[in-house]
Amino acid sequence: MEGTIYQRRGDILEADIGDELVALNVDDGMCFGFNSVATDVWKMLEQPQSASQLRARLAEQYEVDPERCAAELKSLLDQFVDMGLVALTRQAAPAGNRVES
Repeated sequence: MEGTIYQRRGDILEADIGDELVALNVDDGMCFGFNSVATDVWKMLEQPQSASQLRARLAEQYEVDPERCAAELKSLLDQFVDMGLVALTRQAAPAGNRVES
């Protein structure tokens, strides 16, 4: 999960309906309703971020055990990816950390 950047796909439509955020994957017509924490993570993903960046922001907002936060965030991000709502990219290693062969 580290070194991976999560980014919302640009072709996902969303709308606030009552207390819930609803997202529509236009490729397959699937519609998804998000609870409040999933909505917060979705909104954080307006800008591409790593899991550690998201985890730090969630820790600021919620009183949650760090291990539980990491596990539940990984599960949520995996679901977003599986549903086709979020794309993954690899973050380049800083020049000083690259191994040359």
